[in-house]
Amino acid sequence: FLLPAHHNWHMAQDIGGDFTNSSDSQASFQPLAGVVGVSLDALCDNSIAELDLSRKGLDAAQLLTVSRLLRGATALTLLNLSRNYISDEGASCLSEAIKTNKSIISLDLSDNDIGAEGAGHLSEALKTNKRLTSLNLSQSYLGAAGAKNIAAMLKLNKTITSISLENDFLGSNAAEYLADGLKQNTALKSLNLADNKLNENAVEYLATGLMENKTLTSLSLKGNDLRIEGAAHVAKMLRVNTTLQSISLDSSNLTNNGRAMSGVIELAEALKKNKALLKMSLTYNQLGAQGAVPLAEALKMNKTLTALNVQFNSLEDESKAELKQAAGAILALTL
Repeated sequence: FLLPAHHNWHMAQDIGGDFTNSSDSQASFQPLAGVVGVSLDALCDNSIAELDLSRKGLDAAQLLTVSRLLRGATALTLLNLSRNYISDEGASCLSEAIKTNKSIISLDLSDNDIGAEGAGHLSEALKTNKRLTSLNLSQSYLGAAGAKNIAAMLKLNKTITSISLENDFLGSNAAEYLADGLKQNTALKSLNLADNKLNENAVEYLATGLMENKTLTSLSLKGNDLRIEGAAHVAKMLRVNTTLQSISLDSSNLTNNGRAMSGVIELAEALKKNKALLKMSLTYNQLGAQGAVPLAEALKMNKTLTALNVQFNSLEDESKAELKQAAGAILALTL
């Protein structure tokens, strides 16, 4: 939802205070009574551990109440606010509470209208928050400017281990900012950048960042247009990275629509040397028989990969048989 401009100042003034101990706590939490699905007593005595407010169409008064709840919460660990049309002003309201909250470990703000400015407010709060470990901002219209704010936060935050920025209209310019953040971050383990119109140039930045990063273990680049050049950049990173354990390159056009296999060959060569990766997914990349051959050769030499998904790649029975034989009994192969 879009908050009127005049709400912003009032919200900043009203958030403070310990509402769980005030004499009018029942009235303070009344705006949430109809949507939370728990009693007012539970809200007031601070006994709720998980709160799902997704798809509630929260208005300004209800969001202010959520901020009040966050300000005094000591038991609440999981908060889902997805699909509520929360704007940048709403994000600003929540951020003031997040700065001091010491209980929330998982926050879902996906499918809202957070935008770049809202991401800026949240990022400032998370530079000092020492509790949150999981943040979902997928489908929140962050854009490259929003990614820049997130990257600045990553340089300082020491606790967030999982961030999802799927389908956030990041574009390729965002990758340079995020790569810079990854170079300095020492906490993040999982990053989802699926469906963000990232191209081969963007992946070059990210791959360079991951050559220096020592903590990320899971990366999704699904649904981007990496092409053969992007596949080569990922391969270069995999040759030296010693921490990444899972990567998704599904629907990433690694073969230029089935016309060139040089990128897949590079990936296969990297798999021969990589000793950290456990899971790789390459579905919907038009590998065909030409792409299956180098992968099969790589599987014969790789001793650490435990799961490979190559479904929906126009593989004939002969190619599938070759891959199965190379995979052996240890590696879980999905064809």
